[in-house]
Amino acid sequence: MKINEAGNFFKHGDRDPKECLEFNPKQTEFYIFIAIQQYEAATQDQIFLFGIYKAWFLIKNPKLISQIMPELEAIAKQHFSANPQEFWKQILPLILYLEEQI
Repeated sequence: MKINEAGNFFKHGDRDPKECLEFNPKQTEFYIFIAIQQYEAATQDQIFLFGIYKAWFLIKNPKLISQIMPELEAIAKQHFSANPQEFWKQILPLILYLEEQI
């Protein structure tokens, strides 16, 4: 799917009522990752929960983590699940604890 495809689909939806937009969750996850990267680069601000999302995304996409930070690949695979529900089940208690410490 092209980046503008969804926007054009909704903008011009009245032209072909039988047209269907295919949703790709993996693509959305990637766009969120890129948006976080761009936000941090633009603002020089690092938000804790953004870091958690980036960690999950990289664990779920080991080819990217091996390119960006190869030393973390083995640690990430050993300690966290790539399954979204399991990852958040593992990480949320840590997040809550760390937020109480701040």
